Amino acid sequence: MFAEISIRGIFQLIIGMILMFVGLNTIRRQKKIENPKTLIKGKLLYARHVKEKDNHGFYRQYYYELHIECKENGKKERYVINSMDEYKSGDTVEIMSDPSKNGELKVFTKSKTPVIGQWVMAIIGLFIFLTPFAKIKFGEMYLAALVAPICIAAGIGLLLVYLREHKRVLEAIEAEVVGVLKWQKIDLGKDGQKKHKAATALYCPVLRYDHENTDRIRRSRGHSNDPSMYPIGRKVSIYKDKNSGEILEDRPKQSMALMGVILAIMGFIGAATVYFQV
Repeated sequence: MFAEISIRGIFQLIIGMILMFVGLNTIRRQKKIENPKTLIKGKLLYARHVKEKDNHGFYRQYYYELHIECKENGKKERYVINSMDEYKSGDTVEIMSDPSKNGELKVFTKSKTPVIGQWVMAIIGLFIFLTPFAKIKFGEMYLAALVAPICIAAGIGLLLVYLREHKRVLEAIEAEVVGVLKWQKIDLGKDGQKKHKAATALYCPVLRYDHENTDRIRRSRGHSNDPSMYPIGRKVSIYKDKNSGEILEDRPKQSMALMGVILAIMGFIGAATVYFQV
């Protein structure tokens, strides 16, 4: 079969393998962050709140410098770690080594980072990689032969994710937007002046909410290109997983399950078409 693949097909194989490698490798690194082998428990001694506003009232810096004391092998060690979320003195904090930042220590949180973009990249890579083989095997039906199993896998994957998230026992918590962080990459020019690297800025709301009768602050994981989306004082709902204590900023949407069903049905229809045509 390899002898029948054209030069163009060989390039498709190479491009497909590169996309699959990059996508899957990023997913693997993210899973390592979410499920670290070693966690170090420590006690927060104190936190320094670092914040700085620009002339338009947007925060350009907003984080907490945590001073944490841990006991390792019978010895007390102190670490200074930056965090997007607020912690109070005396809180137990778990820290971990971040493999994506050369082992730099960070606060461990139970929240999971979406990797939809990385999965899309890997699936596109798989599609490109299989295209030369599908053309040889199925001829004019190659497109349907490729899309059908991908749709089925994507549909079932979305349904499983929705069902897993739907099982959570969530408690709604009212939060208030108390500030907006403006994030924009900058470079130093030849004259030493700071210049914006990206024309478009991202705006992240800073949320205040009640945690066990104590006000807590967290920088939202959501963002927008439009700062008017986050007026100061706006009330939003966030959610606490009663079993894990994880704070979520959204519930699982039924549209995810609906999209999963639609993709799976399309995939099975496509597979049936290929089966009866070949």
